[in-house]
Amino acid sequence: INKLKKENYSCIIDLHNNTRSFWLRMSIGVTTFILKKHTIKRFLLIHLGINLINKHIVDRYFETCLPIGLINDNMGLDYFIKNDVKVDFNITQQYVTWCIGASFEQKMLSETQIIEVCNELSLPIVLIGGEKERMMGCDIVKNSHNQNIYNFCGQFSINQSALIIKHSSLVLTNDTGFMHIATSFNKKIISFWGCTKPSLGYYPYMLNNNSSQVVSKARKHPCSRHGGSCKVNSVGCVKTINSKIVLTEISKLLKLN
Repeated sequence: INKLKKENYSCIIDLHNNTRSFWLRMSIGVTTFILKKHTIKRFLLIHLGINLINKHIVDRYFETCLPIGLINDNMGLDYFIKNDVKVDFNITQQYVTWCIGASFEQKMLSETQIIEVCNELSLPIVLIGGEKERMMGCDIVKNSHNQNIYNFCGQFSINQSALIIKHSSLVLTNDTGFMHIATSFNKKIISFWGCTKPSLGYYPYMLNNNSSQVVSKARKHPCSRHGGSCKVNSVGCVKTINSKIVLTEISKLLKLN
């Protein structure tokens, strides 16, 4: 806080609007523009299925920034990778990137679902995720008939994973940060949704025909705000998604038919 005070900022844009950001902005004491969290609207969507949000979170961020004249250039998201970022993998070939992790178990496809899809693919498949997904990646490689799977979970930095995403032909992903990084590179994306749903406003931004959202039919509306709890089962309704549906979407985006 003392370091921030010395910067003499003109204003604060608070896109978190939580307890910690409250204390930061109160301590710094300059003009603040705060994201409206639409708590009541979100409650109505999750518990009653009434959607009054109807906006992507990026557009809501820009509404917060309107008072300082910040305008959306409608060019989508950006992610920048320094030239010195390297990976021990041939990124010039055709391959599929699969982001197997998420902030909660209830937001992740199961090992079985992933293996069922991998068994039917011929392109190399690169698994990325954090340290907690390392063993899951190992089990997928071990138990799949596909001998062309590479597990880099827990081995790459975020920038290295972003480089893998940037050069891939297709990105398969749960509702997680890597999905938005893939969006910034305008990649073809298949995203998986269960406890969280696209209706909450966190789907891939401005991708149009490059994005396919595979949504669990077990429940029409979100189970929870961040996906940490499920109203269908304890492990998450995303695990009810049929692998055949995923394979159909892969065929469409990669034009395998």
